[in-house]
Amino acid sequence: MLTITKIGLAVLFAAMNLAGGSGDPLKIKPIQKMQGGDSKVNYPMVRMIQDQKSWKQLWALHKGQPIVADGSDKAAEDAVKPPEVDFDKNQVLVVFGGHMTDVESYDYVKTYAKEDTAVVQLSQNLIPAAAASDMKHPYILMVIPKEPVAIEVQLDSIAKDGSHFWKTIQSYRAPKP
Repeated sequence: MLTITKIGLAVLFAAMNLAGGSGDPLKIKPIQKMQGGDSKVNYPMVRMIQDQKSWKQLWALHKGQPIVADGSDKAAEDAVKPPEVDFDKNQVLVVFGGHMTDVESYDYVKTYAKEDTAVVQLSQNLIPAAAASDMKHPYILMVIPKEPVAIEVQLDSIAKDGSHFWKTIQSYRAPKP
């Protein structure tokens, strides 16, 4: 009887891993990433993209391309297609900074586990004040695994006294099984 129970549990855990990940917060690390200061999104925004239609719409917004007015997931004829993402296994974490003169882009720092939550930490690539003349629109787009865990996004920030602290800019609940 004990052997049958162990086999049953092994099959159950294998099915859970195939269906939606293991639930390990430390697996929330970038598989692919893009970053820069040339986004057409000119306001702060943090999003978790989990399907192709939303990805195409966000990509069009990011590139300043028209979105098809009928609400379909088709891109305009002249639109640059977004990078391919396997949304059965992955999702895209997106951070846009809006108008900034002192930040060129964002970098992924690390992921750590806080209880059952994956805490994703990002830092700002600062531009020295003497070189900061053009307006930037910093961003980072990260393809991360879909895991049944909560995700908290933190940004390395600077207080008025010059000290660094981690500011939570967005939190996502764990998806329901």
